[in-house]
Amino acid sequence: MGENKKIKTLFLKALSISSFLAFGAGMTAIIFGERFIFWWVGKEFTEAYSVLIILAGAGAFALTQNPAIGLLYALNKHKAYAIATIIEAICNVTLSLILVSKYGLIGVAIGTAIPMLISKILVMPIYASRAIEIPLSTYLKTSMWPAVTSILIVTLAYTTPLHENLPERIEYLIGTAFLIGLLYSGSCFYSLRKQLQIGS
Repeated sequence: MGENKKIKTLFLKALSISSFLAFGAGMTAIIFGERFIFWWVGKEFTEAYSVLIILAGAGAFALTQNPAIGLLYALNKHKAYAIATIIEAICNVTLSLILVSKYGLIGVAIGTAIPMLISKILVMPIYASRAIEIPLSTYLKTSMWPAVTSILIVTLAYTTPLHENLPERIEYLIGTAFLIGLLYSGSCFYSLRKQLQIGS
């Protein structure tokens, strides 16, 4: 019984850290991706930024679930997850083929993102919380604050002059990213600290 409680505590800590890192990375890619693409390969490739936004947003939710996936394998409760992954892959290929002819790479990105979001936002939390025997509300609350914080910061960046006035020189761009990272980390600090103290 005590060992089971310890596993749940460690899992919630891992989920909290994973959420913090995943949404922080996704937020950074969305805010600074266009400038970085321009700096790295030139202005003619900045159309790839739309693809980056779609995949970075969906990928953040997917990466958050990595601790749950690992624990399901460790507990030998991954059969349903494996089936869901196969269905996700089939839907991914089908949607991508349908959308690519009309929307090109953006269509492929959308075809990838939609099944990924359905699987990782709806299916995975419900199944994993039951398999690990953790209340769904606890599971969701653990990763909610980093998600909300990153969405708010991205929204702020796009509704203020910040995004249009990002510096083009790479050293200033890194400095701006560092400051936004501090804002994100500070906003998530209380939630992350509280989660990491559970059971300690």
